[in-house]
Amino acid sequence: MESLWTLFVALVLASWILASVVHQFRPRWWSRVIRYDTLNLLPIWTFFAPNPGRDDLFVVYREFDLDGARGPWHQLAVGDVDRRVRWIWQPVRYPRKAVRDLAQGLLQMVHDTGDEPRMVLLSGPYLSLLQWVMAQPDTTAGVTARQFALIATQGFGEGRGLEIRYISEVHRAAA
Repeated sequence: MESLWTLFVALVLASWILASVVHQFRPRWWSRVIRYDTLNLLPIWTFFAPNPGRDDLFVVYREFDLDGARGPWHQLAVGDVDRRVRWIWQPVRYPRKAVRDLAQGLLQMVHDTGDEPRMVLLSGPYLSLLQWVMAQPDTTAGVTARQFALIATQGFGEGRGLEIRYISEVHRAAA
């Protein structure tokens, strides 16, 4: 009886591995099979992405003072680590990844909402980025409001391209 269970488990695992490999290539007929994977047990491996990222995404914000004057844009601070230990330990990579994932999620929400752009204001990515921006220390005295934007850059040096992907509404700072 034990060998029967061992064979059963081996067949299930072998089927899972085979299905995982086929899932990476996504043949046309696979869409009929994958709809039954409601638990998302089939992974997507992206060791070598077929569509690599071609730009860097940054979150920047600016402050407004009592007179409503706009200040300069500042990059969202997600922490820094000592260069001497950065090669072995990078605790700030997690917050940076979180900011990038939130920014990408927000851009996806903007794309998905279409005719209802204000629906984005209630989304998790928007509210999370807003909270992160509002938690930044004031760079000037008398800050009354803040606004953030998502900026994409491509290339390096003087040929570096800049594209504004999203600009938030202006939000009042806590008194």
